[in-house]
Amino acid sequence: MGDVGDTLMHLRPVTFNYKPEYDHGSHLLQYGLVAEEVAKVAPGLVQFDKDGQPQAVRYHFVNAMLLAEVQRLRADAAKRDAKIRELVAHQKRIENQWRAIDKLERQLKHEKALEVRLQQLEERCESPSIANVVQHRYTTNR
Repeated sequence: MGDVGDTLMHLRPVTFNYKPEYDHGSHLLQYGLVAEEVAKVAPGLVQFDKDGQPQAVRYHFVNAMLLAEVQRLRADAAKRDAKIRELVAHQKRIENQWRAIDKLERQLKHEKALEVRLQQLEERCESPSIANVVQHRYTTNR
């Protein structure tokens, strides 16, 4: 049916009451379109009289156009929903990766602190006073 959305967006819905001679006493508020306005936007939706003046809106055509537009909008919404689900899943994967990175950074920081401590202990063991104590204990226990 093509893109009817633009045509529909140019139609102006109105409310009105029928003239008393056509109302039969119901006084119901009516909803519709003004045939003269519709003729300017989409002449194919209007029935013209013998003089070429807009007489009535062909609502059965408008109904089909509305249905086509609703179907198109629903399909678009379904595509957007699928994309949103995909993006949410991607966001969760990213969040999990950031948590893993944070954990690795904490582990790395802890390992660096252990390396510094180990280096300090090794330096203490290499100092002459510690070496003498270790040597003395080694030789006296034999």
